[in-house]
Amino acid sequence: MRIAIIGNGRAGSTTARVLRETYGCDVDVFSDEGALHYSRPALMYVSMGTVDASVVVAALPDAQHRTIGSLDELDGYDAIVIATGSIPALPNWCAMVDEHVQCYTQWSDVAHLEHVIVSKKRCVVIGGGLLGAEVAEVLHHRSAHYQWLLHDGGVFADVLPREESELITRHMQGDGIRMALNADVVSIVREGIRVTGVQLHSGEIVPCDHVIMATGARPSIALAQRAGIPTDVGIVVDASFRTSRPNTYAVGDCAQPPWGLRATWHDARAQGEHVAHVIAGTASAYLPQLPSMQAKFLRKEWYSVGAIDASTSSWYWEDPVHQRSVRLHHIDGTLVGVQTVGVRLNREVCEEWIRQARTVDDVRGMFAHAVVDPEFTPKVTL
Repeated sequence: MRIAIIGNGRAGSTTARVLRETYGCDVDVFSDEGALHYSRPALMYVSMGTVDASVVVAALPDAQHRTIGSLDELDGYDAIVIATGSIPALPNWCAMVDEHVQCYTQWSDVAHLEHVIVSKKRCVVIGGGLLGAEVAEVLHHRSAHYQWLLHDGGVFADVLPREESELITRHMQGDGIRMALNADVVSIVREGIRVTGVQLHSGEIVPCDHVIMATGARPSIALAQRAGIPTDVGIVVDASFRTSRPNTYAVGDCAQPPWGLRATWHDARAQGEHVAHVIAGTASAYLPQLPSMQAKFLRKEWYSVGAIDASTSSWYWEDPVHQRSVRLHHIDGTLVGVQTVGVRLNREVCEEWIRQARTVDDVRGMFAHAVVDPEFTPKVTL
C-alpha cells in the first residue's frame, strides 16, 4: 500500500512508523515545516539551553518539505492521513505575526526567540496558559527583560480550579517570574511596523519591543475544508478516524471524533497507532483512553487523569508548606478523575480506580499506591 501523511508531528510520525515497520507500507510524509520530526514539548528546553537541539530532532524516513494545498495533489495514494495538528489561535487585535510579534509553536520560533533574547529586546508574553508559562520560564531562565501578561487571575486558570491555579501562581511568583494578573490586552502599539508596547483595557501601555503570543491553539482544518470534508471545531471523523472522503483519515489535534477533541501528546500517539491498523485492515473502532494530561510549571508538576471538568464534584487536599495538592473528582462519591499539583501520579493506578468505580473514601485510604514521588519526599496522607 502507498500512503500519504500530511503532518510530521506526534500523530503523523507515529502513523508513518507503524505503517512502515509493522505492515511494510510505502509511506510519504509531507510537512510545510521541514523534513525533520521534533518534539514540540521540548522546544522550551532548547531555548533554555538545557537540552541540545540534536536530542529533540530526528530524521523522519520518507519525509518531504512540501506544502500540500489540495488533497487532489495526492492522487495515486491508497490512503491519505491528515495530521495537520493545531495552529495558534490569535485574537482579533493581533492582525499578523512578523519580525516583532511571534508565536512559539514551531521549530523556526526557537531561532526567532533566540535572536530576540541575544538582542536584549524588551519582551511581553501574552497568554496565561501552559505555553505562556513555558515562554515566561525561558525568558526568566535566560535573564531576559520580559513581562508576562495573564488575562485571568492566575496561571492556567481556564483549565485549573481556583485553588490549584493560585498555588501554581504563588510558586512561580515566589521564584521571581514577572507576571501581571487580570491584564486584558486590547491592542499592540506600533510605530510603523516596529512594536513599542501593548495596550491594556485600563488604558495602560506596557512598553516592549517584542511580543510573544501564547493565546491558545485551534485545530488546523483549512486543508480538509478545501476538500469539502465536514468540519466543526476540528475535522469530523468517525470512531475509526475516517472522514467523509473515501480513504481519507484524520488524527491528532486536528481530528474531532465522536468523543470530542483530545489535543494531548498521549492521544496523538494512540490515535496515530490505531489509524495505521485501521488502514491496514486489522482494526476498526477506537476505544478512547481516559483523558490524561501533565505539565510542569518550574519545579511543580501537574497531573490529571479522567474527568476533571466543572460538571463533577470534588474533594480537595492542600499542603501549603510544600505547595502541593490533590483533588479527587467524583459523581455522587464515585471517583471519576484525579488531579494533583506537586505530587507525581502513576496514571495506570488512577485509571484502574476509575474503572473499578472506587469511592473517594476508598481512594483516600490507598492514595499512596498512586504516588511516585522521588525518595525522601514528604508522604502524602489524605
